[in-house]
Amino acid sequence: MKCEIITIGDEILLGKTIDTNSAWIAQELLKLGLDVLHKSSISDKEHSILNALKEASVKSDLVIVTGGLGPTNDDITKSCIAHYFETNIEKDEQVYQRLSQRWKQMGRVLDYVNEQQANLPKSAKVLPNDWGTASGLWLERDKTIFVFFPGVPREMKNIFSSYFVPEIKQRLSDVYFKFEDIF
Repeated sequence: MKCEIITIGDEILLGKTIDTNSAWIAQELLKLGLDVLHKSSISDKEHSILNALKEASVKSDLVIVTGGLGPTNDDITKSCIAHYFETNIEKDEQVYQRLSQRWKQMGRVLDYVNEQQANLPKSAKVLPNDWGTASGLWLERDKTIFVFFPGVPREMKNIFSSYFVPEIKQRLSDVYFKFEDIF
């Protein structure tokens, strides 16, 4: 399986934040026996994100993307995902309930900014974030798997280990067993 890692964020491009995510992800993919053939860092601009997704789909079977899923104005990755995958952004009730419960446990009421974290691309499979607010997202297009993670390293690592790894291992074993059934 050919893999690509894309990090999104002007803070990474400008050197304000060191990209530790792609190095960690590459090491974890290697442990799974997957080959990382390309890594890139791109701007928080719509055209940059859409072009990167399009280019990655041509050369990779699995595309891992980090960054841009947060609640701030420059976090436009979800809207770009919706555009690229030709789907709508809708409120995910399970994510909304999880966020509401978390805020309730902290003795607070879920504010509008963080409530927006429940608005997700409709066709995405949600990878829950039990460590923050931005959910991971799994989508597929033209036989390419795209997985989006928040850029916060602790959140990304936990979603990756807890939700992505079991799912990709299942996918890999399904492909292996289907191949074995041929012979």
